[in-house]
Amino acid sequence: MAKSKAHCRLFKAFNIFGLLFNFTLPIERAFLIDVYIISLCVHHQPPTARP
Repeated sequence: MAKSKAHCRLFKAFNIFGLLFNFTLPIERAFLIDVYIISLCVHHQPPTARP
């Protein structure tokens, strides 16, 4: 659980860091990277119950 939170925090840091480079990257690519990072952050949330 702590590791997942650390991953989410790391992805958020990368997202903020990536926003600084939005001017150097194509807008479409930057948007896809943001969506990819957000999806990783969401998928790294710990499941409520594991079978």
